[in-house]
Amino acid sequence: MELKAPYIPIATLRGHTDSVSALAFSPKGKYLASGGDDGTLMVWKISTGELLRRVFLSSPVLCLVWDPRVHGSIFCGCEDGTAVLLDSFQTNELAHGILTGTRAPVYAMAFYEPNAYVALGMGGEVHIAKEIASRQYATFVLLPKPSDFLDRPSDADLRIRVRSMHFTQENKLIVSYLIHGIVCWDIESRVQLWQISPGHEQVGYSAISPNAQHLLVSIMQGYVNLYSIGDRQELHKFEHSIDAKRNYPLNVNFLHDGRAVICGSSVGNVHIWDISGRHVQSLPHGDDVVQAVASMQLEKTRFIATATMATGSNTYIKIWRSHAVDKLSPFDRDISSWLRCEFGIEQSVLRRRPYRLASIVVVLFFCSYLAYIQLTLGHVAVEYGFFSSAALHLHLHLGARFFHQGIGRRAAIMEVLFAVMGCNHGNLGSPGRVTAFESLENVGFAHAKAGGK
Repeated sequence: MELKAPYIPIATLRGHTDSVSALAFSPKGKYLASGGDDGTLMVWKISTGELLRRVFLSSPVLCLVWDPRVHGSIFCGCEDGTAVLLDSFQTNELAHGILTGTRAPVYAMAFYEPNAYVALGMGGEVHIAKEIASRQYATFVLLPKPSDFLDRPSDADLRIRVRSMHFTQENKLIVSYLIHGIVCWDIESRVQLWQISPGHEQVGYSAISPNAQHLLVSIMQGYVNLYSIGDRQELHKFEHSIDAKRNYPLNVNFLHDGRAVICGSSVGNVHIWDISGRHVQSLPHGDDVVQAVASMQLEKTRFIATATMATGSNTYIKIWRSHAVDKLSPFDRDISSWLRCEFGIEQSVLRRRPYRLASIVVVLFFCSYLAYIQLTLGHVAVEYGFFSSAALHLHLHLGARFFHQGIGRRAAIMEVLFAVMGCNHGNLGSPGRVTAFESLENVGFAHAKAGGK
């Protein structure tokens, strides 16, 4: 994948006074939520960089997830075990706490919209909570501990700690553990379906692709693994530099509909690779550690958010933007330019497949109709000098317009061929008629003189 439109920084957000460990774009891409070790949750407006809401919590914020069903609703997990739902950042009321019956750091959260389930990774436990009353959540499933690996040495660290979680389909949850690998659970039966072991390395964070077919896992030893869901053998390994003295777990994410990946950095350069492993861009942050990253695509525009840690009051968040490259083929661009020129149909509409196919059908029908007039009614045109003349000049008008406006040489050639075809069918040499080439010269000269208007 060639990144023809690289990411550029468009805003730097300041307000946190300690490390930022969690970032999340809102479902519609208008807002960015950030949580930090200063115990604050902040909501920013992407278009202006304005701080819309600041919520003070009792301990560092470790994870965030938006509720896509309700505007402005955010689930938040904290180091002291607090798990809350902020109902709306436009009001001053902090919403309800999630009832779990335990007190442990909330390292990860995930939301499953169809059933309105919230998964919480609390220490080494995985809780599944559901709504028991209006905006009130409580645990109804507690998953068992993951299986340990038999080849671990006797002095190995056996701590169970949840790092990331992802719902894949109804009653399926993928959980990434610090040293127990990646496990897929069936929520209803609480059965372990499969498990991936990254060896003796420690897992930082993980991310699931938009089509839920791939899993991206950051390893604290300085690389990122890409897996097919359920496959124990990695597809690719992305390597990056680490600072052994600042070796924090680094967040990862998919970009460009799963065709590229991004990983945080302990040395300042946040790397972007395409899915095949080729490095395509670095996002510089000086010598700062970047643990939290988030991504979002909104129509033709893509955004990345990165945040620094271990920088105290100098902590900042950067917003990066890239415009999507036009995916229309040269032929589609010729056709869409003609429709936009003649009928005012925008290219953004034609980018959708049904409209693109319909536009091609319209163009072919239109050209076929004119060809029918030229070929079938040629004898009438020769006698009366009307139908073929009108069709001829229309084709040549469009051809010259295409050529002089830079819309597309293929479209211009197509129009001229239609015109020549009409001339060869009884037009050429008729009394009082001009040849196709004379008309092309006249029309082209007129367009050149008028600046192609």
